[in-house]
Amino acid sequence: MKSKTRNFSISILVSLAVLVAGDGIGTAELPEFLCGDTDGSGVINILDASFVVNYLYRNGPAPDPLLKADVNGSGEINLLDVTATIDYLYRNGPEPDCPTLAIPPYQNYIFDVWYTNYAWGYRLEGKYIDKQGWIHSYNHGDEEWDSSSAGGWTEEELTEKYSHNNVLVGMVHPDTLLAKFNLIDEAAEGPMSPPEVRCFDAGLVQWMAYMYDTTTSRYIPIVLHMAGDYAQANFSPAAEELYQWLRALTDDTGETFCDY
Repeated sequence: MKSKTRNFSISILVSLAVLVAGDGIGTAELPEFLCGDTDGSGVINILDASFVVNYLYRNGPAPDPLLKADVNGSGEINLLDVTATIDYLYRNGPEPDCPTLAIPPYQNYIFDVWYTNYAWGYRLEGKYIDKQGWIHSYNHGDEEWDSSSAGGWTEEELTEKYSHNNVLVGMVHPDTLLAKFNLIDEAAEGPMSPPEVRCFDAGLVQWMAYMYDTTTSRYIPIVLHMAGDYAQANFSPAAEELYQWLRALTDDTGETFCDY
């Protein structure tokens, strides 16, 4: 049977206003990608199915962007995507249908939930969500990270923060991630409560979103909520929605302590 090789355009080319604080307003043109062309050759063939198998089971390189391997649009990359590619190529199956990518390609980090404590030794740990929807945990142990953020953090600073004991723990469906990403601009405008002392030596949990400032190449932290020694709330409905979503997504205990 002759293989089908198509250059159909399930592609996205979007001009998007970047959600940044201050004067860092810019536009981003997202690159075209061919859904199912996991090896970046420009066509879809059996080598793309092999590329995904190597990625999943043989520590092969990841498709870039990862979304173009999600050919069945499930929000996960697994063997079913390989089967869907083979069905498309050889069994008249449906065309690949990847989720929509609409987050600026240069903003790699979207959300961060992190806990710090300086009482009885140093502790820093948390979970972050990247632009492809992957949820990673990280843990510094007793190795301190400079958290001062005058003007926000650079890509290199955040990458260093997340590099310690980094473990992939989950994934957010791209459509869900895009919907939450689109709330960040509104959350940034929310009125903040004054910080209040609630506990002593309990540490601090911060739920944050990031805006990328294209003029300074820095990630601007948007506080959605804080709890612990100091508690603070962002009264924007968008911030509250993001806080509750992140808490449900990343909190392993379900417990509330020293909250606003």
